[in-house]
Amino acid sequence: MKNFFKAVTIQKKLFSTLLILISVPILFLGAILLVRTNHSMTTQYTEQVEMENARAKAIFFDLTTNIYNVSEAFVYDTNLTDMLSQQYADEAALRKSFDTYNLLTTTLSQQTSFQDISIYTNNPSITNYNHFFYCDSEIQEENWYIFFTDNEGSLWQAVARTENDTVYYDLALFRKIPLPTVNDFAVLKITVSNNYLRSRLNNTGFFNSAYINTDPFFYSSDDSLDMALFSGSETKSSFYQYSGLLEISGINYIGAVSTLQPYRSNDYIYILTYSKDAVTEISHLTWSYFLILLFVLFIPCFLLYFYTQYFSARIELLRNAMHQVSQDDYNIIASFKGKDELSETFDDLVIMVHKIEEKESQIYETKLREQELISQRQELENRQQQMEYKMLASQMNPHFLYNTLETIRMKAFNADDYEVANAVKLLGRYMHYALENMGTTATTLSKELYYIDIYLKIQKLRFKERINYSIFIEDGIDPSSINILPFLLQPVIENAVLHGLEGQENGGMIQMRISIGEDDLLYIVVTDNGAGMESEELNSLRENIRIKDEQKTKSIGLYNINQRIRLCYGSEYGIILESKKWEGTSVILKLPCQNGGKDDESTDC
Repeated sequence: MKNFFKAVTIQKKLFSTLLILISVPILFLGAILLVRTNHSMTTQYTEQVEMENARAKAIFFDLTTNIYNVSEAFVYDTNLTDMLSQQYADEAALRKSFDTYNLLTTTLSQQTSFQDISIYTNNPSITNYNHFFYCDSEIQEENWYIFFTDNEGSLWQAVARTENDTVYYDLALFRKIPLPTVNDFAVLKITVSNNYLRSRLNNTGFFNSAYINTDPFFYSSDDSLDMALFSGSETKSSFYQYSGLLEISGINYIGAVSTLQPYRSNDYIYILTYSKDAVTEISHLTWSYFLILLFVLFIPCFLLYFYTQYFSARIELLRNAMHQVSQDDYNIIASFKGKDELSETFDDLVIMVHKIEEKESQIYETKLREQELISQRQELENRQQQMEYKMLASQMNPHFLYNTLETIRMKAFNADDYEVANAVKLLGRYMHYALENMGTTATTLSKELYYIDIYLKIQKLRFKERINYSIFIEDGIDPSSINILPFLLQPVIENAVLHGLEGQENGGMIQMRISIGEDDLLYIVVTDNGAGMESEELNSLRENIRIKDEQKTKSIGLYNINQRIRLCYGSEYGIILESKKWEGTSVILKLPCQNGGKDDESTDC
C-alpha cells in the first residue's frame, strides 16, 4: 500500500482514498439491503405459497373424505347388491329394475363435486345401461379391476378421457362392492368434477396442480404446465413436503409441494402450488434497488472526480511552473487563481524567478556563445544516439514482432478465442523459422517438416475442410539427421494449395511421402487430389520448370526450386512432375541423402 501511494499522483491518491471511504460504506449497506430485501420477499412469497398450498390441501381432503363417505352408501346398499346379483331374463326386465333405483341420480344432483358415478359388474345378464356397465375383457385388463380381484378397500386413480383428440385426466375413487350371494363383486367408480376443482382452486393469483401416486396430473390451473412433470421416476416420496424455489419446465418459480393421503386409502395425492410472478417481481425489485444503489454511488463519485480533478489541476499547474523554472525557463504565465496556500506558493515562485532573471541578465552575453556550442554538441550527440537507436531497433524488430504476436495470442486466449490464439501462435512459429533460416544454406529435414506442418495448419485455418493433409515418413528414416536446403518444400506445398486444389470446395487432400529409394536417394513426393492436368498442359509445365517463362506465374516457384536443387546438388537431381486429368498431381523432389548431426547446418553447396 505504501509503494502504491508513493508511485501514484496526488489526484489518484486523493480520489482513491475518498472513493474507498465513500463507496465501501455505501456498497456494504447496499449489499445488506439487497440481501435482506431479497430474503424478505422470498420468505413472504414462500409463506403465501405455503398458505395457498395448505388451502388446496384442505379442499382436497374435504373432497376425498366426502366422496369416500358417499361411496359407503353404495357399498353397503342391500338393494344395489340384490340388483347386481339378480339374473335378468331380458333387457326390459333389466331396465324396469334399474329404473326404480334412484340413489345414483339423487346423489349426482346433490353432489356438485361429482362428475359421474359408474358401477361395473361381472353379471352377464346386465348390459350397459345408464350408470351400469358390464365388465368385458377390456375392462378386466384395467389395473383397478385387477387390483380388486385380490384386494379389498378403496383405490384412487387418475382416469384418462379424450376430448377433441386431446387426453385429459380426472380423479376417480374406486370401491369394491362385495356380492356374497353370487360369490362375486362389482366396482363403484366416482369421478371428481374438474369444473368443481377449478371453481374452488382458481380464485387466487397462484397456480395449483395435483397428481396421485405416479399418475399424470389430473388437475392443473396452468395449461402450459407439462402434464408429465413430477410423475414416474420423479414422483416424490410418501408425505413429501417442500417449499421454496422450484424448477418447472426449466423455469424457476417459488412454490410448495405437499402430500395428502386420502381417508382410508394407501394412495398419495401430491399438491403443487407455485407463483409465476414471484421470482420476476423479486428480480425486478432487486435490480431496481441495485440501480438505485449505483445511482447513489455515482453522484458522490461524480462530484469527487471533479473535485480531485480541480485540486490536482492546481497542483499540476504549480508543479509545471516549478519544473519550468528548474529547466531554466522563466516565462511563467501568471494564471494561478485563488487565495489559498497554493496561490501564495505560486506568488513566491514568481518573485524568485524575477530575482533569478535579474542576476542571469548580467552574464547572459558571456554564456550565450557557450550555450550555442553546447547546443551544437547536444545536437551531434542526439544524431549519434538516433543512429545507434535505429541500429538497435533493426536488431530488435524480430524480437519485438515475436513479443507482439505472443501478446496478441495471450489476449485472444484470455478472451477464450482459442482459434485466433492458435492462428497467432502458428504465425509466430512460421515467421520465427523464416527469420531464423534467412541467409542460411542448410537445415534439417525435421525442421523443414515442422515448418511445413505449421504452414499447412495455417492454410487449414483459412480454408477449413477445403484442405486436409498428411505427412508420411518411411520407417528407418530419421528426419533430424538429414540435411536439405531451407525453404525447399514450402513453394511446392503452396503450389498444391493455390493451383492443385483450385476450385475445390471441400475434401481437398495434400499428401507428403518421404522415402529413400533403391538408389539411396531421398524422394519427397507431394500429391494433391485436385483436377490434375491434360498431357499438353503437363508437358508445358515441365518445360517451364526447365526453362523459366516470366509470363507463367504458376510455375515460377517450381522453377526456382528446381534451379536451387540443380545448382546445389547437381544436374542429376531436381523436380519430377506427374499428373492425370481428374486424378490429381504429384511433385517429386529427387535429392541426395546427406546425413549430418542434429545441429549441423553446413553443406557443401
